[in-house]
Amino acid sequence: MRWSAPIVACIAAIPLLWYAQDLTPREASLMLPGTQHVSGVVSDSLGRPISGASIQQLGRMIKDGVTDSSGHFQLSTRVPAFVIRKIGYDSAFVRTEGAQALQITLKQSEAKIPACSNKSECTTAAWGTVFCFPNVKGVAVSEQINDIDYGNRIYSIKSEQGRQVMSHGGGSMWGFGRPFDEDVWNSIEYSEKTYRYDSDFTNTNFVIDAKGKTKTGKYWRFVGRFGESAAYHDVDEESAAQFDRLLDGVCIKQEKHN
Repeated sequence: MRWSAPIVACIAAIPLLWYAQDLTPREASLMLPGTQHVSGVVSDSLGRPISGASIQQLGRMIKDGVTDSSGHFQLSTRVPAFVIRKIGYDSAFVRTEGAQALQITLKQSEAKIPACSNKSECTTAAWGTVFCFPNVKGVAVSEQINDIDYGNRIYSIKSEQGRQVMSHGGGSMWGFGRPFDEDVWNSIEYSEKTYRYDSDFTNTNFVIDAKGKTKTGKYWRFVGRFGESAAYHDVDEESAAQFDRLLDGVCIKQEKHN
């Protein structure tokens, strides 16, 4: 059977349509025009290969990559940037275009968010959240906001650019504990650490602390774990510094068990 050119073109476009429909308009606008093939080796500061490092922020339809026992990875993607993560290390931010045969070094980090003391005066949200933030002058805190499956508080600052906000919330459907792809992909400056938030060295008990500056000169930051996060987006530099006082002062409020 012979198919007409329009039908063939439509069939060929189906995978691209599926991909585009899963992206927001802003995310779609950041995609590279063609697929990039990237490979590399991930090692520590002593040159030892790091296995099991995750290749993430590849978009919602793309499965995360992972380094093999020799620290090697490879991927084909149109995303403009991705992040290589390993618990206990500073993450690596990689611009995709032109990236080939990469040599990535991850610096080990023992940083972790401390437990709150019994005398800590801080604010948290409900629904199993454990982040507790200090009181900072000039930052207003909303009342607890509850829905059927999450709890949330809004922190706000009055600035010359208008009201700037940071959201802290958690719940069973709150999120997967990663920054938004759009923020990562749109960054011209980026830094990230992974923190253990207690003494239990398991894969689930860690926090991603990522921040960046976008092409428009605005700032964002995300501190989160599975089911809980605190984040601000597209704020001015002065407001970012104020919100960072909250995020840098966070402690872990121990959950109460009956």
